[in-house]
Amino acid sequence: MSWPVLWALPSAPPTGIVVGQLVPWVMWALWKDSNKLYFAGNSVFPADTLLSAITAAREWSTNQSSEKVSCPRKRLYTPPNIQTNAVCVRSDAAWRALDNVAGLGWTVTDAGQTLSFQTRTRSVSSPLLAESLALRDALLCCKSKEFTSLRCESDSYELIKAINTKEPIAELHGSLSDIHALVSSFFSVSFNWIPRDLNLVADKLAKDDVLLGEVFMTPT
Repeated sequence: MSWPVLWALPSAPPTGIVVGQLVPWVMWALWKDSNKLYFAGNSVFPADTLLSAITAAREWSTNQSSEKVSCPRKRLYTPPNIQTNAVCVRSDAAWRALDNVAGLGWTVTDAGQTLSFQTRTRSVSSPLLAESLALRDALLCCKSKEFTSLRCESDSYELIKAINTKEPIAELHGSLSDIHALVSSFFSVSFNWIPRDLNLVADKLAKDDVLLGEVFMTPT
């Protein structure tokens, strides 16, 4: 059996994996356990390695499925009232579940000129947290450039809703607090949802910073 065929094999019951395949997670678990043996001299039973792979795959599968279910297939977009003097800031994020690494990207458009930015951060526990970190870093960037009026746009509906309604979300407590604090640094700031097809540049910036491994993009 060829490697591509093996890699694409679906997971049979009763693993509980409804999205994706188990083989990549088995390879990931084997790699981690081999490191434990090589660097620390700790051996692991094969059954424990398999259980670790199934658990990680199940958690990722469940999170991805719940994200897709919680988001409507199509959301109507109404363009906001645009302030001619406002700088347009568009942010996006890519999240890698295997090691909780996130790529953050944003664009800043002022007077017809667009600047692009990207960075990578670790220890990010979810795609939604990654989205909030991308927006926070974009605001910090705009503050350093001494912009006064911003129109912030993101394709994460849940994030924009949380900011505008000040809805408490436990995992976003720190990043949302930073965002609300940064608002006072500007004369005016608005936060607006846009479809992903209007955010392709920031989307690519975020993806390009997380090239290795499987990337999970937050739904629109």
